[in-house]
This record gives sequence, structure tokens and C-alpha cells, in this order.
Amino acid sequence: MCLVLFIPIDHGKAAKAMSLYLPTPSEIDETPELAILSVLNFTLDVVSHALVAAHPEIASEDGLPPAASAARCAECILGHAYKLKLLLASYGHFVATGDEEPLSGNEEIE
Repeated sequence: MCLVLFIPIDHGKAAKAMSLYLPTPSEIDETPELAILSVLNFTLDVVSHALVAAHPEIASEDGLPPAASAARCAECILGHAYKLKLLLASYGHFVATGDEEPLSGNEEIE
């Protein structure tokens, strides 16, 4: 079973909601991987919005899409994207703080 991630879109503020954080040159100098990881995080947001737009039934509470369908595949992709975004947030936290305590919510990621 896949975790469904619904990302509501306020079309009036879509550009602001989809803003991309790019690390500063000094941050990239210290931790170069943050550059591509920030692009990956943004890409996951775009993919999530596109999949929900293409398959609005996955945001519905009426039940799961048929097992052998593009919508079910999209739903699974959204679940994995959500988990990856949690991992990216944890990685950013660890790099920024040097703290090795996991962020809450990451215990379920495997």
C-alpha cells in the first residue's frame, strides 16, 4: 500500500508556493551536495503537483484507484516522493546543525 500525498495548490499563489531555495555560494562551498539536493526537492514538488493534476482521483477520499492503473502508480510515486522529501529535510538539518538526532516523523522511513 502506498502513502498518498496530496499537495493543495492555491493557483493565485502558485509561483510563490513553488519557489526554489538555492543555497548560497558559501553554503555550496561548505556542502556542495546541497545544490543538487535543493533542485531535487523542488523537482519532487513539481512532480507531485503534476501527478495530482493528471490524476485528481488520487486526491479523492472515495477509495483507492484500481490496482493496475496509472493513477495507482502515480499514488505510489507520491508516497515515495513524500518519504524522499522527509529524508532531504533530515539531511539538510543534519548538515546545517551537525546534530545527529533524527527529526520527528522519520522513524517510519525505511
